[in-house]
Amino acid sequence: MQLQDIMSEAVETIAASAPLAEAAEQMKRQEVRHLLVTERGAVVGVLSQHNLPRRGRQGRPPTVREVMSTPVVTAGPRTSVREAANLLRGHRIGCLPVVEDGRPVGMITVSDLLDLIGKGVSREPATSSRWADKHAGKRSRQYTPGR
Repeated sequence: MQLQDIMSEAVETIAASAPLAEAAEQMKRQEVRHLLVTERGAVVGVLSQHNLPRRGRQGRPPTVREVMSTPVVTAGPRTSVREAANLLRGHRIGCLPVVEDGRPVGMITVSDLLDLIGKGVSREPATSSRWADKHAGKRSRQYTPGR
């Protein structure tokens, strides 16, 4: 099974220059724990709930760039679920952006993998066949900055 079979295609993004308060509000409003931080469409960081300060800071309001996690570990749509699980576990991260040609196309989280295990691998893919049909014939490249 590949990530394109189970990934969430609705990925919430935010600009690196955005105020941290705006990011926190977006996470709350969209009921998500992770935002992909982008610049010119490319993933440059990940902002997770655990990156958010527990209490307000004094002085100038912080930006997303100041607290986001980098470098970003990513995978391609055709990365196996097993490989993704090993990336998440090995890097001790909670989400794995799925990218194609440097652009985000989906997201997989530890919770997604736990849901998959709990439901069993016989579950029908939610939207992957549509994504796979749309991108048939394109080669996937795994992109990990710094390597």
